[in-house]
Amino acid sequence: MTPTFPNGLRDPGAELALAGNFPNAIAFLRHRIPDLEHLESSDWDVAVKHPASAGSLTEKMFGRPLVVVSKRFVIQRYFSWGQIDLLPVFEWHGIPYLDQNRFWENVRTDDDGLPRPCVAHDAFIVWMTGLLWGARYSERYTPLISRAAKEQPAELAACLTAAFGRPAGENLLSLAHSGTPGIAVRSVCTLRFLLWLNSLRRNFSATLARQIDHWRTELSHHRKPPYPWIAILGPDGSGKSSVIAGLRQRLQPTRLSIMETHWWPEPLKEGATRGAPVNDPHSRAPRGTFLSIAKTAILCLRWWIARLGKTGHARSKRALLLSDRYFDDLLVDSRRYRYGAPLSWARALFRFLPRPDRVILLLGDPALIHSRKKETTLAEMQRQIAAYAHLAADLGDRATIVDATQPIDSVIDAAFRAAFDPSNHSG
Repeated sequence: MTPTFPNGLRDPGAELALAGNFPNAIAFLRHRIPDLEHLESSDWDVAVKHPASAGSLTEKMFGRPLVVVSKRFVIQRYFSWGQIDLLPVFEWHGIPYLDQNRFWENVRTDDDGLPRPCVAHDAFIVWMTGLLWGARYSERYTPLISRAAKEQPAELAACLTAAFGRPAGENLLSLAHSGTPGIAVRSVCTLRFLLWLNSLRRNFSATLARQIDHWRTELSHHRKPPYPWIAILGPDGSGKSSVIAGLRQRLQPTRLSIMETHWWPEPLKEGATRGAPVNDPHSRAPRGTFLSIAKTAILCLRWWIARLGKTGHARSKRALLLSDRYFDDLLVDSRRYRYGAPLSWARALFRFLPRPDRVILLLGDPALIHSRKKETTLAEMQRQIAAYAHLAADLGDRATIVDATQPIDSVIDAAFRAAFDPSNHSG
C-alpha cells in the first residue's frame, strides 16, 4: 500500500518513500548537499526516468495538486505545501544539453538514502538551467559549481564540451575553476547557438523533431493556458479584497506566482492597490447609448489585448490570474460602470471574450452585507445579490457561490476550495 503524506515532501520520511518506489529511476537534484542550502521556500527538482508513473505516484502519496503544468522538459505540480518538478530530460527548447544515459549512469544513493546525481552533473544542470532558459545566474550556486570543477573536472569538462564544443567548453570550465561562472551570462546567445549547432550535427532530424514538439507544446499553452484565471465577484461589502488577500496568503507555500487585475485587465504591479475605494458607485449618470457601446467595445478590445499579451503570456508560462471583478460585473451593476445602452449589447459583445476558469461569487444575506457598506440602498443590494445569483446560474459549472456572511477565515477556506476543486461548486 502506498503511504500518504498530508504535508507532502515536507513530512519526515516522504522523500525516502518517494525514492523507494522508484529504485534506479529517480534522483533529487541540488537537494540537501554541501555548499547549497535547501531553503524553506525551495521547491523539489526530481529527475525521473518514467514521468507518467512518477507523476501518478506523487498524486497518490501527496493528494491532488492545485495546478499541473506539463512540458517536454518538466512536469510541474503545485500542491498546497509546495512545488515538485519532475524532469524527464535536460533540454533547452527541445535541444538536449546533457545526455540521459550519461546522467543515469552516474546517479548514486547517498548515506541518507536519497539518490542524487554526481556533483559534476548537479552543478552543470543548475548552471545551464538558469543560463540557457533565463540568461541569468544566481551566485548561491557558485560554491557548488566550483566544487564540481575541483572534485570532478573531467566529467564537468566532458559535459561542457559535449554541449558546446571544445573551445567554448574549455572557456566555461575555466570560469568554473576561477569561481566566476556568472560571467557566462555575457555569451548566452553564442552558447545557445553552439548548443543548437552541435545537436544538429549529431542528429539533424531528431533535433528538429524535438524542437517542433517543444513549440507545439508552447503554442498549446498559449491557446489554453495551464495556469488558471480565478475571478472574484460580489457586491460592495462582500469582502472581495479580504478574500483575495487571504487567497494570496494561502498560496504562498505553493510557489505559484500570482498576477492580479481589476475591472480593466492591466496587471497590477507588485504591491499596488486596486484603486481608491468607491464611496458612491452610482453618483454619476450613465453615458448615452453610443458612448456606452463604444466604451464597452474598448473594454472588450483591451481584454483581448491582455489575453494575447501580458496576462495570456503569464498564464501560459508562470502565473495564475486573480481578478477582483471582471467584465461580467457590468451585467449585474451597469450603473457603476455608467453603462446606458441595452444590456443585450453587452451580453452579445461578452460572448466573444475569454472567460475565467473559475468565478467565485461572494453572496449572502443582503441586510448583513449592506450593514458593512451602505454605499447603495438595501433594495439595490437585494437586487444585486439576486442578479449575481442569476449570473452564477448562467455561468454553470465554472461558478461557485460562497456565503460571504460567514467568518472571514471560513469564507477564504470556501473560496480556496472553489478555486482549486472543480467538484466543489454550486450555482
